[in-house]
This record gives sequence, structure tokens and C-alpha cells, in this order.
Amino acid sequence: MAIAAFWIAVAAFIVVGALNARRGYELKHETIRMMLEKGQKIDEAMFRELTAPSWQARLSAPPGRGYRIMRVWGTMALFVAPGVALAIFLPGWVNGSVEQQAAAIGLGVLIALIGIGLHVACRFLAPPSQRSTPV
Repeated sequence: MAIAAFWIAVAAFIVVGALNARRGYELKHETIRMMLEKGQKIDEAMFRELTAPSWQARLSAPPGRGYRIMRVWGTMALFVAPGVALAIFLPGWVNGSVEQQAAAIGLGVLIALIGIGLHVACRFLAPPSQRSTPV
């Protein structure tokens, strides 16, 4: 019975959230309709602000931000990979556990490949603008 109550509560939260989002969407369009009925001119920036989804405004970031984040995390992964591999490999080597040594090497390679992947993927993003003055 408790499991059913939990899932009913989850479904209720989802439905309420969807209805709330729908109401906000309707209010935005009602605002546009009232402005047009009163003869007010709607500029393009205001129209985009009213029609854009709320999550889209949160996602707008300055150009180059994603590039920097991916480069930083990729570099951190490349530096962490050998340390993680050694931290797991050495106890396995002392104990003679071949499985632990293989897992250490596999985990180190996986972390290194993730770092390389992040460095390669950031090439497809817009790089940050160059600063005019050196830091």
C-alpha cells in the first residue's frame, strides 16, 4: 500500500507541475493578445522573452563557457587517471590480485578516455573570445 501511495504522490507532483507550466504558458500568450488588442507595438526582444520557454533563459551562457568547462574537466580527468590507477593497482600488486590490477588499469584507461573525449568534444563548441590585455 505504501508503494502505491508513493507512486500516486509522484504522479500528482508531475501533473501539478505540468499544469503549472501550462498556466504560465497561457498567461504569456494572454499578455501578448492583450497588448495586440490595445494597439501596443511588441518589439522582437519582448516577443522572444514572452514566447521562449523558461528553461531556455537559464541555459543561455556567454560564448566559450562550455568550451572552458569541457577543457577544465578533460584536463582534470587526464591528470586524475594515473593517480586512480596507481592507487588501486599498487595494493593489488602487493597482494598479488591480478583482478584488482586489471580493474585498476581498466579504470585508469576509462578515465583517461573520458578526458580525451572531453578535449575532442570541446573542439565543436565556440571558443571563448580572446582577451585584448594579457592576464
